[in-house]
Amino acid sequence: MSVKKIIPLFFILISISYIVFSLSIEQRRMIGDIGGWDPGSRAMPLGIGILMLLTSAYLFFKESLLSTSKSTKLDKSQRNLIIFVIIISLIYILIFRYIGFIIATNIYLYSLAFFNYKKEIKWRFIPDYLTGLLSITVFGLIIYSVSRYTIRFLFLMGKKNSIEVFTGRLLPAFISIAIAYLLIFLVNLLAKKLIKYPDRKIILSSTIFAIIVTQTLYIIFKQIFWVNLVNGIVFW
Repeated sequence: MSVKKIIPLFFILISISYIVFSLSIEQRRMIGDIGGWDPGSRAMPLGIGILMLLTSAYLFFKESLLSTSKSTKLDKSQRNLIIFVIIISLIYILIFRYIGFIIATNIYLYSLAFFNYKKEIKWRFIPDYLTGLLSITVFGLIIYSVSRYTIRFLFLMGKKNSIEVFTGRLLPAFISIAIAYLLIFLVNLLAKKLIKYPDRKIILSSTIFAIIVTQTLYIIFKQIFWVNLVNGIVFW
């Protein structure tokens, strides 16, 4: 991957992190704002995060498409893909608080990865894309649940046996993410042996990428920095 694609991808992750922090800020308004003109304490950082995300996604896909094309201009299908990326970025921001960090971020990153592999949007991709959405949702929730209950188990064991390192932040986070990575590695290894079709391998690669990034962000924010991430429909 070229530097021109790595930098926008890095800023996509930074933008997601910024949006997550923005939504975790307590909403406050100015005292005496009778007219209701004060947008609240979240407005500025959230607006910056949205702008960063849209710009980074646009630059990433533009560079990705131009690198595979002999022309220096984007054709109609490539422009449609960039429009799709901008739309799905907006959808991610809109549904984030309703379906939660884990599901929304998994779906968003999976969509970016899937269509980055495809380089264009066609109706025949829809069945594979929907199959991937189902797999990323189910597998993502499994990995999340394993990490969640691992941290909870370590905390309770540390509390019961007076083991302070198990009730802290770093060691439980490290053990949790190590178990998650091990499960992802084993599933990826098994799936690669079973999957023979290239289209299915794209689904697998996109799913693995999304889950690794999402779970890593979750552990960093939730366990290490204790950021109040939105659970949405994930009630456990």
